[in-house]
Amino acid sequence: MENKAPSNLTSDPLILLTGCINPDGMSYTKLQNKETRKSHYLEAINFYLMKTTSKVLFVENSGTDISNEFENGAYKERLEILTFYGNNYDKHLGKGYGEMLILKYAFENSAFISQCDTVCKITGRYKVLNINQILQHFEGYKCDVMVDLLHQM
Repeated sequence: MENKAPSNLTSDPLILLTGCINPDGMSYTKLQNKETRKSHYLEAINFYLMKTTSKVLFVENSGTDISNEFENGAYKERLEILTFYGNNYDKHLGKGYGEMLILKYAFENSAFISQCDTVCKITGRYKVLNINQILQHFEGYKCDVMVDLLHQM
């Protein structure tokens, strides 16, 4: 059976960036400074907007809204920012738990996600310098989940 995407979906992958500007003492989080973290997120968002043609979704879970930083930007049609208070869980559950809450919030609240057939999830402070090569490499694949852990082993 041929896997065909509905005509309302975009062919460019959505770049989903997750973030927590105020980690509020989360264990094993070395960088706690909110202003430095915010700066890293702003740099990464701008990087993906300038270096790709994909839409970018940034979801932040400490209630720190940075949307005003992009109000007059040239890329605002390609950027969606969601902010919510999702960092008030038991910190013993770890960062992974918070990350899953961010993803859940994104899938339940993003307009962009419903318009895309592929999502590329990246930790929000990271700039993947070869992002276009990675997106092109996976362009031909049709699957529910693709994870590249080859370089982690």
